[in-house]
Amino acid sequence: MKDAPIVWADDAQTGAARHISEVEIGLACHCVCTGYHATMEAVNPKNPNPKHRPYFRHDKAPILEDCARQAILKATIKTLMESTEIELPELLIKGKAVAQDGMPFEAEVTEQPQRMKIQNIEQVDVADVILTMEHGRQIYTRLIANAKWQTEGPKQTQHAEFTIDISDESLWDIDPQKLRQQITLAPRMKRWCSHWHEDDLITQAEALARSKADEHWNKHLADETLGNTGKIKTEPTSHYEWQADDWQTGEQRPNQKPVKERPKEYTWSNKPIDLEKIRKVAKTLRDGQHLRDAEQMILEGNNYKKQGETVESALEKVAAQFKMPKANIELIKRAWSAGGIIVSF
Repeated sequence: MKDAPIVWADDAQTGAARHISEVEIGLACHCVCTGYHATMEAVNPKNPNPKHRPYFRHDKAPILEDCARQAILKATIKTLMESTEIELPELLIKGKAVAQDGMPFEAEVTEQPQRMKIQNIEQVDVADVILTMEHGRQIYTRLIANAKWQTEGPKQTQHAEFTIDISDESLWDIDPQKLRQQITLAPRMKRWCSHWHEDDLITQAEALARSKADEHWNKHLADETLGNTGKIKTEPTSHYEWQADDWQTGEQRPNQKPVKERPKEYTWSNKPIDLEKIRKVAKTLRDGQHLRDAEQMILEGNNYKKQGETVESALEKVAAQFKMPKANIELIKRAWSAGGIIVSF
């Protein structure tokens, strides 16, 4: 750390941060060390063809380990105080939910990076400032010049807060223009600790995760749940086709060929509705799927039949009417079949 080049120092008279490119050579730079306050000597400033990179060094006192870090902190504060806009980083929020069979699900929502104008900057201490953005929003901004300073949560609760990580020593000897671009416009160096919309984003992420969990449950367990009625969940009598001459008593069983099952197609039933049967199916849906309007959902199928709708069109309309995801259309179809509203052909 103490070998990191020092390219920033404080003006001896004003205390302002000065870059090595802005001063005269040697002691004529009139600068002192930001961290140690020792007199600085400028080496190779304004030299167009230096053999060694320009830098500051103590005139007499030894360079301490923290000198370069304190110098970049002061330089970054100066850069922020002179800035008129800043790129706010992306915020990624994750939500989690667990389906009824214990399967975990996760969803993400993102607040996109956004460039905003800075109206005012207030320095809090050597590493913290408060940025007042356009529209009056305020952001508490922490500079991290040492990775050990990182904290998991926000430092305060009054404002939104993010950190700018300047602990990478490769930033410590770049010129002022490049430093300004890195600090204000590079989103990769910034990380949100708290955000204005965080609670809303958490709610959205958890709702998306819950939706995934519910779709999984409805898709994979609908057959098992509705199978309790004894009307929907059916098994083929045989998985194989046999030729009449293939089977003879005492002979070896021939090779078995799987039958390719075609997807079932449905049409409206021409039989009168059986309310008792519908109530049994609805009870199974209420108990297994927690669908309070299950009976009405089944009866709506009969209503659309009377209106001349096709089965597929009626399924989509009922799903929309009861605010059910598309993954639940198969569940509705099986419920109608069990209730005798539609029949397969």
